[in-house]
Amino acid sequence: MAETMLNGVDKQSTTALHSSLSKLTGGMSLKTSVVSGDMKQVIAASVSNNVDLIKTIASEYLDGVKQAVNRSIVTGNGLADLVPFLDAYDNKTRNYAKNLALDQTRKAYTGLNKGRMKKLGVKQFTWLHSAGGQHPRKEHQALSGQVFDLDDPPVIGVMYGEEVRGLPGHLPNCKCTMKPVIKFGDEE
Repeated sequence: MAETMLNGVDKQSTTALHSSLSKLTGGMSLKTSVVSGDMKQVIAASVSNNVDLIKTIASEYLDGVKQAVNRSIVTGNGLADLVPFLDAYDNKTRNYAKNLALDQTRKAYTGLNKGRMKKLGVKQFTWLHSAGGQHPRKEHQALSGQVFDLDDPPVIGVMYGEEVRGLPGHLPNCKCTMKPVIKFGDEE
């Protein structure tokens, strides 16, 4: 499943980058569908990471169900306590899995786009804030429209008390994207 999802992300990345580069160059066509060794590594790492995360859902779900069954036995309420818990827990698990899949898809998409851009000689990108979330990150709003080097991304937030540098889509639930910047000749 993870591999199928990433193949779809790969195709979407190819199409979006090709379209973006075509607009920037006035219709010049650049081959963006090449999957180099670097991009194969991005895909392989993404598949591995997705599989590991999916495995945690199953074990967390089973642990929660086991605890609920034990509680229903101890309280003596049996199914009266267990059925409502399972319904709510099932929805929570489904939402968690959905959010996890979306997050990993965004990370893979960004990784593939970065690899393709670098392969084509693109060194910079413009940060585009999605403006689509209920709780937008102020840091990402401030980054929107600014140009950054692919090899020296900006500080995108703080996690576990540490500043984090990265690309659009790297933080959980980030829907921001990047647009390639192409410089011709001696432009600065």
